[in-house]
Amino acid sequence: MKLYIDSSVLVKLYYPEPESKLFAEWIIKQKQPIVFTQFHELEITNAFALKVFRNEISEESFNNLWNVLEKDKAAGILDVINPDWSDVLLESFKISKRSSPVIGTRSLDIVHVATADILNCDTFLTSDKRQLAAAKRIGLKTISLREL
Repeated sequence: MKLYIDSSVLVKLYYPEPESKLFAEWIIKQKQPIVFTQFHELEITNAFALKVFRNEISEESFNNLWNVLEKDKAAGILDVINPDWSDVLLESFKISKRSSPVIGTRSLDIVHVATADILNCDTFLTSDKRQLAAAKRIGLKTISLREL
């Protein structure tokens, strides 16, 4: 199984949320590096920055979270792979035309699905129902975070 995980789920590995423990235990059992792109990095960094903005965490906590993320990249826990973003956007257009009129998928969610496809992932994990539906529509096996 080559697994692609949506950024909103990956955040749970670094910041405690309701499903964090369950997800961390599940991902350890998979015994494989986590596909990680620049797009993941942008979304996760922004999620942490928004927590600072909302006064949910301090700047120091933001830096600590960032440092853990960087260590995981260096250790190979996060397998940094960057596709040809032009190919991803072209695939995103195709998915959008087929899926959004039917299921209402948001554009950034489509970019994740397209990235998984371009990287030849066969399984997609997210907690977003529309994103799951878009991934299924292009033939990916899907896992909802709620199923773990």
